[in-house]
Amino acid sequence: MRVNVAEQKVNLSISPPNTAIVNTVVIVINSLFYRAAFKKMRLMTVVNSTFNRHWLSTLATLAASFPIMAVF
Repeated sequence: MRVNVAEQKVNLSISPPNTAIVNTVVIVINSLFYRAAFKKMRLMTVVNSTFNRHWLSTLATLAASFPIMAVF
């Protein structure tokens, strides 16, 4: 039991920096992805702006849910 508790404490002390690193990596990837998406949106002038806003909102929700999935 004591060894298990010690291992759990080590895991808890190590996990916050790992999640922070994962979140920063995800933010960098998302920023690059958003730049590519905005370049594509400039080309898609035929599509309605409402569809573009809806598409960006779905991308934002996916980007928000991705770090949460990475934590778990």
